[in-house]
Amino acid sequence: GLAIVIGVSQLEQFKVATAAGGHAWMSGSQLYVMAGLTALTMAIIKIWPGATKRVPGLCKIPAPLAAILALTASVNIGGIATRTVGDMASIAGSLPSLHLPQIPLSLGTLTAIAPTALAVAMVGIIETLLTQQLVDQITEEGPSSTHVECIAQGIGNVATGFLGGMGGCAMIGQSMINVNAGGRKRLSGLSCAFFLAMSVVAGSAVIERIPLAALVGTMWMLVIDIFDKSTFKRLSKVPKSDSLVGGLGGII
Repeated sequence: GLAIVIGVSQLEQFKVATAAGGHAWMSGSQLYVMAGLTALTMAIIKIWPGATKRVPGLCKIPAPLAAILALTASVNIGGIATRTVGDMASIAGSLPSLHLPQIPLSLGTLTAIAPTALAVAMVGIIETLLTQQLVDQITEEGPSSTHVECIAQGIGNVATGFLGGMGGCAMIGQSMINVNAGGRKRLSGLSCAFFLAMSVVAGSAVIERIPLAALVGTMWMLVIDIFDKSTFKRLSKVPKSDSLVGGLGGII
């Protein structure tokens, strides 16, 4: 179900804003360029590990990063007209500063925000635990501590609120790309966080030139990686109620 959700959500990048304020599917050369660049990204990610296996230096560059760099260079040097990250919104920003939420501290405030806060917290922790389980299966390094994950996520989200940010949870896409690139220890996660922050603070001008097709292709390759193809074989062996719940989850 998660793979389907991620895959279908990328189709939104094939839509453009209309004069009426809505969105419509791309057509003509714009669609062909977007589809072609997306397919090229997926092809690079697929063949990169094998093609650079015996090339010192290049073999250590993660396939998704190589594909994004190649597409970004091709689009900008070749002057190819296609949508980029900057066309969606500017990502430029600065480091956050400490501030207290400007809300009245009362029972009425707590009553108003509690239902939404609880719902968001449940969704966040469920996605985190699902991501954790998937990473454990891929790395085969034994089960991680769910208690540590839950406590750390809670503390992190509380701290984020005092820095003007919004709550978050484990990201299946980033986690899978990190693991597939060889990340296994805490340093890999810290490195991802650091470079993500630096890309916003100092590298936004470069990030905004990345074609959306490169990101769509990367996410679709991720979907192929995390989609459990053996699910269909197990449908006849599990209770019908479980199959029904799984099917409805994927459809919804």
